Amino acid sequence: MVTTLVIARPTDIQIKANIPTDNPCPGNLVVALDLFGKDLREIKGMRCILDKAVDDTGKNLLLKEQDFTKTNQTWTPVICDPTTPPGMQLILDLPAQQASMVKELTGRLEILTPVHDPMCVVTFTRIAAQLNVELANPNLTAAQIKMIVSTKNSGKPSVIVRVSDPLAKLFYFEIVDASGKEWDAVASTLTMGSTTTHTYPGALPENASLRICVPTPKAIMTVPLTLKSIALPKKSK
Repeated sequence: MVTTLVIARPTDIQIKANIPTDNPCPGNLVVALDLFGKDLREIKGMRCILDKAVDDTGKNLLLKEQDFTKTNQTWTPVICDPTTPPGMQLILDLPAQQASMVKELTGRLEILTPVHDPMCVVTFTRIAAQLNVELANPNLTAAQIKMIVSTKNSGKPSVIVRVSDPLAKLFYFEIVDASGKEWDAVASTLTMGSTTTHTYPGALPENASLRICVPTPKAIMTVPLTLKSIALPKKSK
């Protein structure tokens, strides 16, 4: 594993970039970012907006495919584990055959800490009374997010949550029961364009609510990202 370290001022967060030798995404270059510093336990998610990524031959490593580009701009959940630093993976195009390093990788890292703004979590209580209509909330409107919850009761019952998120602003949503516990049903998903349909098997829990997290400016810390001369793993002969 090849590593490099950059200190992002003025936040004093250290960002360690790793290029795994055992590439977890064949056909692409993976750069893993790990964060070190104080008060990282409040981080719930992060995303990276890349402006530039080139190798030492000058090849552009930013992917043009929408799915992969969105991967780097979609919120990545962070699980609090004191033994593992929070982080995320960037998916890039493969460097040129003769390249020896990622010469420059610049952009910004956005770090989500909902504790800094309770307004970023929106809860629709008793969701059963709001079926088949677009859910209305200023945070959703500002983020251009449209959500509709519906149920299907013929045959096997199911709950359908249709989400349109063209700006990739939604961090997460969850259905919770009357006690606030997340419903443990596992959804199947189907994505067409910017709309994803989540289908949950089973009937909606009694007095269920829908909890949504839409990052707000107060809940996001922006860290400038500038990494240079990241050595690529040596090719096996």
